Amino acid sequence: MTAPPATVPVPPRSRVAAHLVGTALALVVAPFAWLACAGAAGAFAEGAADGGGAPPSAVVALLAGALVLAGIVAWAARSAVAAIVVGATYGVAAALVHTFARSRVNTVTDALPETWLDLPVQAGAELLFRAQAPVLVGGVMLAAGITAFAARRAGRYTEREDARRTAALGATTAPRPRIVAHVVSVVVGAVGTPVLLATAGAFTAATLMSESRTRVAVVALAGALAVAVVVGIAAVSSLGAFVAGALWVIAGLGYLAAPDGARSLLAGPVTRIEELLLGEPVGDAVHALGATGTVLLVGVVLLGAGVAAHGARRDGRNLERSEIALVRDRDAVVSRPNG
Repeated sequence: MTAPPATVPVPPRSRVAAHLVGTALALVVAPFAWLACAGAAGAFAEGAADGGGAPPSAVVALLAGALVLAGIVAWAARSAVAAIVVGATYGVAAALVHTFARSRVNTVTDALPETWLDLPVQAGAELLFRAQAPVLVGGVMLAAGITAFAARRAGRYTEREDARRTAALGATTAPRPRIVAHVVSVVVGAVGTPVLLATAGAFTAATLMSESRTRVAVVALAGALAVAVVVGIAAVSSLGAFVAGALWVIAGLGYLAAPDGARSLLAGPVTRIEELLLGEPVGDAVHALGATGTVLLVGVVLLGAGVAAHGARRDGRNLERSEIALVRDRDAVVSRPNG
């Protein structure tokens, strides 16, 4: 009997359950996370108007909503469906509305309850829409889902190449060092953070002050590119997303704890970036992102993106390793002489 070749494909492991859980997270859980974030933004505005600062209950609500959204992103290590669905729904859809149908924004916010858990949801949602929070956070989530998918494929490819090298040499070889990937990822995460923040502010400023849809669309594309670079580098190494997320979290907490100090600290870098790349004032828009809790929200979601990319890469390697072992064991049984 002739044994089949060792390259007979193995059916991939079913991931239907992970996809179904991701869909449920996107459709059922994510809206409540956004309600919590909107209520927190409204409470922050009320606290600033009263001179009392950020209410602790609003900070808790924001962190709860942010952690839920970050968890949805982290689930992309198993299935990218949830992150992509939520990101496309809230990010891409909101960007299109702001660019081509701004008058419909009030229609969306008016459909929300005025309060939820004693938080001013409707007023906060209007602030978040005005600050472009759904566009920014949704874009990060969409990019994180795509990045996790790419990281999983990269993990499978790496494991496959390691197996081929081991077979060719006849001995187990040490994994290839990834120090260059880690360094590049960290640099991109650190340098890209202020660029992304300034670009997000430019999009907010353009939607508020520019009457040109073309101008808004161009700035939106620039922001999408910045998001793709900062988040997408996690497909190479998740350290970049962790660094960027930590910087955004620190800046976001600073805006809530000491808004004037955070604004002064970021004024220099933001001004230089707007002069070099954007050509329009974005300081007030960036401050709006910080005051509504959007900066902190994005930071937590970026940390979730790092978890997703790291987990997806490991999942890809484990899946490829198990399939290689299954093929090897099956070929050994088939080629065994009948006795």
